[in-house]
Amino acid sequence: MIIGVSTLSYFNEPLEHIIPRIRELGFDCLEIMCEPPYAYPRNFDKEHRKRIKKIAVENGIRLLLHAPIADVNFMSLNPGIREEAQKQLIDTINLAGEWDCARVVFHIGGKPYMGLWNARDGFEHSLDALESVIAKSEENGVRLLLENDPRKAGLGCIQWEDVQRYLNPFNGRLGFLLDVAHSFMLCDEKFDKFFVQSKDVLEGVHISSNRREFDEHLGLDDGDLDVGYVIKKLGEANYNGEIIIEVMSPKDVLPSKEIIDHHIKLL
Repeated sequence: MIIGVSTLSYFNEPLEHIIPRIRELGFDCLEIMCEPPYAYPRNFDKEHRKRIKKIAVENGIRLLLHAPIADVNFMSLNPGIREEAQKQLIDTINLAGEWDCARVVFHIGGKPYMGLWNARDGFEHSLDALESVIAKSEENGVRLLLENDPRKAGLGCIQWEDVQRYLNPFNGRLGFLLDVAHSFMLCDEKFDKFFVQSKDVLEGVHISSNRREFDEHLGLDDGDLDVGYVIKKLGEANYNGEIIIEVMSPKDVLPSKEIIDHHIKLL
């Protein structure tokens, strides 16, 4: 397993500063959250893109991308919103292609806060919207991964069955990233189900801790998550990909890495 870190911990800092810092901490993998204003794909001009790639190469850092989340909704019944969701994910995929990123992770969206809503139509529209995006990812040689959502009413991929109904229609063309903290917010049975059922399709992992009520993005020495149990289940699934530490505070990054390293050595 390869331990990486998300820029969520350093969200207000330029990438030029973050990349050398995480190299100093012993990481060789960085997942960039492409939220505005700091890492929004449309804000990178040609020279800026080249500069970031050069810094990453010089520091031996492999880049992965997390597509914009805020207000992006593939399940909206508003066709203009779905079109914008497609554009923003394609922008991220194009950036990933330029930076030699192996994969892009994204969220599907869910019930809007306002307006009329029909869950069945939202699901069908989102499948249609994803078709062209997946085709673009294949064209760029970038793997597109769907992430499970935290337990919050209206979101589209909270439980394993929600994820599965998106993966199945695309017959392997769409991958899956397990956010352990999100699934941990469910009951123990549903938490375990993610590890068991995703075994053959798991291509990425996010990890942080919480107290099972809110998606707190705590360090792994805080909250209620049993990290040893998580690493054990990933080992049983023969998972050898990235485990991305996705915590809010920079002070929690290195202790979280040390905890994961410890439990991997026990496998």
